[in-house]
Amino acid sequence: MPFLGKVIGTIWGTRRYPGLEEAKMQLLQPIDHHGTKKGDPIIVVDTVGAGPGETVLYVTAYEAVIPYHRDMVPIDASIVAIVENIYTAETKEPKE
Repeated sequence: MPFLGKVIGTIWGTRRYPGLEEAKMQLLQPIDHHGTKKGDPIIVVDTVGAGPGETVLYVTAYEAVIPYHRDMVPIDASIVAIVENIYTAETKEPKE
């Protein structure tokens, strides 16, 4: 199941687990559909080229490794889509 988050930074590391040398890692703040923070920020592997300030969909657990181009790497969360608009039953208008 995908969750909403906002990219709040990029993680840079000089040493990485084998298989993750090329992975772009982002610092992500989980949010709800109103943009309200939910919990603490997490580190995710970016598989779609998102940047700071963008709202994204991310997945966790076993599903997190599926979008990455290498099998059997330790990924707990990964970005799978960039969100352009959010429509809710409350507003019926796009939230940007």
